[in-house]
Amino acid sequence: MNKELMGKFYTAYHWLDCHPCFIEPGDFDGGIKSFCIEVVMINPENKTIELRINSDGKTEENDELNTEVEIWIEGGPWSDDAWHNPYADDHSDDGGWMHDIELDCGAPTFEEAVIKFVELVRAKYGNYHNYACVNNWLAIQEGEKVITSRED
Repeated sequence: MNKELMGKFYTAYHWLDCHPCFIEPGDFDGGIKSFCIEVVMINPENKTIELRINSDGKTEENDELNTEVEIWIEGGPWSDDAWHNPYADDHSDDGGWMHDIELDCGAPTFEEAVIKFVELVRAKYGNYHNYACVNNWLAIQEGEKVITSRED
């Protein structure tokens, strides 16, 4: 994998992990915790999973047409409203990450799928200060000056 793609992936991953809309209350990161990841075989002509009826009359994936691997990512922001949270096990007062179908995306690699997901998040939920959470350190980039502080 080339260095430029890896740099974009690293930046996108940490940007999302610290996006305020995706942070669980009481935590300082969490965007990637919202991910639901699927590894699928798709038809490269139309980027969908083609189905067929087999000899038993059951629907199955069409292996002849689905010849390309793609990584699909679903996710969404944190919500305290569990009643509207499809990922909640029950409808208690506990919140959770929503499934925002406008963020659904896919790409040939996990890295490219994360970059696409982040582009969709930025377009819908906006940018924020350039935070990068690395381990327990929070770095806030202000112009060329980087301020770091320990999060205990």
